[in-house]
Amino acid sequence: GDDTAARKDLERAKVLLAAAKMHEWHPELWKELTDALAKPATTAELERARKIKARAEMSSFGTAIDTYLMTHKKLPDSLEQLTEKSARTLHPFLKGVPRDPWRNAYEYRVLDRRNYEIRSYGPDGQPDTEDDLTHP
Repeated sequence: GDDTAARKDLERAKVLLAAAKMHEWHPELWKELTDALAKPATTAELERARKIKARAEMSSFGTAIDTYLMTHKKLPDSLEQLTEKSARTLHPFLKGVPRDPWRNAYEYRVLDRRNYEIRSYGPDGQPDTEDDLTHP
């Protein structure tokens, strides 16, 4: 995609991740993102920054899923379910579910009662290929 637009997206994401105190809960990833945005970006560096952003978002989803599991004693059926209020919570677990940095939906799979996988199809946008990113 457009490198300028991608960099702006990453800069906006950095502001949101700073507000979420990413530097406290994932300092290594925060440093990677900060370093990537500190210098003029090449296409390869932008792609690396997109991967960092996707991993950070999936980690955030993971935290919300784990909290949902502790609260409801079951995994959510979808990532969107994390954006809904319930009788047990005053606020949703997530404000929204963004698309991945390549503008594709994240995939959420429930593997069993306590295990799940979140997947970004990565730069090629194709499922189950070498460039997919997964959490956990």
